[in-house]
Amino acid sequence: MKIAVKGIVKSFSHNGVNLRVLDGVTLHAREGEFVTILGPSGCGKSTLFNIIAGLLPPDAGEIWIDGAPVPDGRGYIAYMQQKDLLLPWRTVVDNAVLGLEVQGTPREMARSLARDLLARVGLQGFEDAFPAQLSGGMRQRVALVRTVLTGKEILLLDEPFGALDAMTRLVLQQYILRMWQEFRRTVLFVTHDIEEAVLLSDRIYVLSARPARVKEEVGVDLPRPRQVTDPAFVTLKGRLLALIQDEMKEAFGHAR
Repeated sequence: MKIAVKGIVKSFSHNGVNLRVLDGVTLHAREGEFVTILGPSGCGKSTLFNIIAGLLPPDAGEIWIDGAPVPDGRGYIAYMQQKDLLLPWRTVVDNAVLGLEVQGTPREMARSLARDLLARVGLQGFEDAFPAQLSGGMRQRVALVRTVLTGKEILLLDEPFGALDAMTRLVLQQYILRMWQEFRRTVLFVTHDIEEAVLLSDRIYVLSARPARVKEEVGVDLPRPRQVTDPAFVTLKGRLLALIQDEMKEAFGHAR
């Protein structure tokens, strides 16, 4: 396995009460695999990613990379969060090369790599623009390029398209698939969009309501490119929707 998350437990103290968020979450991704994590809102998906990325310590559990335990994913993973987190005083190309700069890549080499990849996601001509001059979808493309350019073999993508309109999401889904197919990084992807999960993934983990556990692991045995009107696609989407609805009822009570 490229990455394995084993028995991760995490609790937070709230008003003097210990609130468990993750309750023994175990999942994995093979090398070059695209794995999506679905679950009810607030179940702890982003907390799990923050632990994998080394931003939070777990209370219990282990992270394994390439068959060996590691304290966390720092140094092994690139993390794209829900907000693009572009630096407003840096141009598009200078934002894109940030990870390469940190790694000591020569400036001209880094900028050449960034310009090439920016052109491939439709941003040719915007390299010298500033983030405030870009649409939300364009900013997310810059953030995606920055994430890929780190060269890390494992990418954590936490709802990168969550704040975008439906049409922009469709475009960016195709960009991310194209980049994944070209670079074959291992991807862990969080989304609330079931259709998006089926469109992109090799496998899907459905998490329970808080405290999160893995409720079910679902393989997506559909050829690419996938069509949302394909009967097999619709059937799998319905199955996942039923799983999520069960957990929503568990979390919020049965709808009246």
